[in-house]
Amino acid sequence: MEGTTKKPAAKKQAVQKPDAAKPVAADKKKKTQKKKVTLQQKILGLIRPRPRNFGIGQDVPFKRDMTHFVKWPQYVRLQRQRRVLLARLKTPPPINLFRHSLDKATAIALLKFLHQMRPEEKKAAKKRRMDAAAFIAKALEPKEEDGKPGEEKTPEQRAAVVKECMKTLAAKRIPAVAYGLNHVTTLVERKKAQLVVIAHDVDPIELVVWLPALCRKKKVPFCVIKSKARLGQLVHKKTCSVLAVTTVKKELRDEFARLVDAIKPQFLENQSLLRTWGEGRLGIKHCQAVAKEQRRIAKLETTKTQA
Repeated sequence: MEGTTKKPAAKKQAVQKPDAAKPVAADKKKKTQKKKVTLQQKILGLIRPRPRNFGIGQDVPFKRDMTHFVKWPQYVRLQRQRRVLLARLKTPPPINLFRHSLDKATAIALLKFLHQMRPEEKKAAKKRRMDAAAFIAKALEPKEEDGKPGEEKTPEQRAAVVKECMKTLAAKRIPAVAYGLNHVTTLVERKKAQLVVIAHDVDPIELVVWLPALCRKKKVPFCVIKSKARLGQLVHKKTCSVLAVTTVKKELRDEFARLVDAIKPQFLENQSLLRTWGEGRLGIKHCQAVAKEQRRIAKLETTKTQA
């Protein structure tokens, strides 16, 4: 029809197709990333974290310091409290003397010397006593004269024979240190002891607290050494409170004289030990607080001087 006009055909909008190259690149990136992660896991030997369960019958818990949770026995608590109290208190000179032990070099030399003067062991002592008894019994036997049996000795003669035998046996005996509180005290009173060694940790201290005064009175050299366990090893015991040297072997006399000369100025001739009181040692917290206060005061003084 002439009157009708044809409308121009609407142009179809071009629908943009998704770029095929883009998703392929994204996929490649993902694949490369995945490959890198797996490669890291292979190199580092990475394992998935597995949280541990420390419940009953599960994983074994790690080691830690449990002393804070331990309830100590009563005797342990008492001895610790006693140690703290004794450290806090002021101590008089006779007790404070046992805090001053022999210096390290002299103590080592003394212990080496005493090791060479150790007494015999139990088996050796038993054998010596048996031999001594046999020697005395043989001396007491009546001697035959011209084939006739000898006469029995009178009690006075027997006593004289035993006395002579004991003298000969004592001369043959090897010199050794004497130990035991009563024995050493007797030796000091009779002035037979040439050196007295006292342990610093005797408990109770009243057992030996008077011994230094007795040694001073009798002018016997003495010293305090750590500890009673070390002295016990020298005499084949667990512990030993006191040792005394009475006789010395010939080859050790020079060494012993040097030791006595080194020990005398520290104890026997040291008059300050008779007068010095032991000061109470304060606790760690208190010492730290005092040090902190001193640092604060020093800092204030430095700022004042700079200003």
